[in-house]
Amino acid sequence: MKLFKKAIAVAMGCMFAVCGFAGCGQRDDGPPPLDLDPDDIIVDLDPNTEGTISLGYKNENNEDKIAQKLAESFNRKFPNVTVQLTAFTGETSTAIDRLYRAGEMPDVFLTNSFDMLAIDAKYENLLLDLNLFIEKEEAAGLFNRNDYYSTWWKLGQRNFDGPQFMVPRAADRVVVHYNKQKIKEAEAAIGEDILVHIKNGWTWDDFNKVCALLKKANPSAYIADSNMDWEAVYNPILTYFGAKYFDDAGELAIDSPETKRALDFIKGWVDNGYVAPPNGGQAADFDYGRGYMHFQSRAVSTTLDMLKTRVWSTLPADTDWSEYYDVVTMPVFADKPLIGVGAAGYCASATAKDLNLVWQFMKHIASKEGQNAIAEISNLVPIRKDMADYTDPSNRWGVGYEKFNLSAFTYNSGSTDEEENWNCYTDYFLKKPAKYAVSLNDLFGGYLIEAYANGDRSYELVMSTLATRVQQTLRR
Repeated sequence: MKLFKKAIAVAMGCMFAVCGFAGCGQRDDGPPPLDLDPDDIIVDLDPNTEGTISLGYKNENNEDKIAQKLAESFNRKFPNVTVQLTAFTGETSTAIDRLYRAGEMPDVFLTNSFDMLAIDAKYENLLLDLNLFIEKEEAAGLFNRNDYYSTWWKLGQRNFDGPQFMVPRAADRVVVHYNKQKIKEAEAAIGEDILVHIKNGWTWDDFNKVCALLKKANPSAYIADSNMDWEAVYNPILTYFGAKYFDDAGELAIDSPETKRALDFIKGWVDNGYVAPPNGGQAADFDYGRGYMHFQSRAVSTTLDMLKTRVWSTLPADTDWSEYYDVVTMPVFADKPLIGVGAAGYCASATAKDLNLVWQFMKHIASKEGQNAIAEISNLVPIRKDMADYTDPSNRWGVGYEKFNLSAFTYNSGSTDEEENWNCYTDYFLKKPAKYAVSLNDLFGGYLIEAYANGDRSYELVMSTLATRVQQTLRR
């Protein structure tokens, strides 16, 4: 249900999809630069303030319900403010481009980190830099960026290290959904423990061991839907092996011994029969109860509801579903653990009439009340460190799912100064203009990973073809 998603994942998990504007080769200044005097920023806005805010959301899944819930919770703080909900369709960056040109730009709108960058690349002054407000709030002791996981907060910044354009709404991270009941049946069939290896922090060695045991129980089955062509899955692996997409001069540098080792590692899943060949039209079919595991980022509630309907529809409603299904962290390399992440959230327009009111809405999204409002509808994982404990009744995101391993979504995400941060986000595209991001993602995931893992083309052929296609793309 997340905007952080693989393009083919209808369930929105996700999300690392960037839209390139049609004909966006030239940067447009857009609106004039914002001339905002810090003295005009009001951090202690009167709760009785009257006004109107337009909130744009993508017309899919239950985004309308999330938007409505945010509006309702905001009105408990500012009862005299009208929040107008506006749905848009299609790729976010294209839709925002269209709305801006039509003079219908929403004050606040739902997006993801890649679309945010594409919009910023197209219109220099369109997105509101929230740092202007955050700095004044922090000076007044009313806001603290340290309350949030740094990874997702950075994903709301220009080039992940600049002006704060987006307030992330959830901690989007790859986890492994697994069919616990099906694995128990495999354990009984071979007389060996398997579930004992599946735990937060497990390694790729553990993953391969589990897959081998499951193949022993069911030799003809594919074990996992890996989504290997999704950058949130393959990028941590390439990063671990030291592969570089582009060098510091922006030249293609993917052809290297490090890349070859990473590709061989991924291809090993196919060679061993753990994962279906990517171009073979097959899959483990986890979502239909045939596969054992699925690499995704979607909420437990979304996956469980689907499995209840498709696989376990005859079981009683009071079934302990944690005995049938659960989630665990994405496997890591023990000496350098990395897990793929992304972010969806909300940007604000610098063209909004009442920027102080807009900031209050953006701050509300990041507040505990706002995060709970989102979680009550979607079960999305909050970006606030103080909401990590899903068994705490004041945190609404885990309600009804306390028996599940929801800590997989934030495990070692740097919630304290002492805790490790395993999060790894994709940033290779920063070497090139944002307009190329979609095409480059398609080439690295949809061609490089898939073509080599499929096993019908040599490394040399794959690399030479990739280089030609990248050069063709960059000449557009």
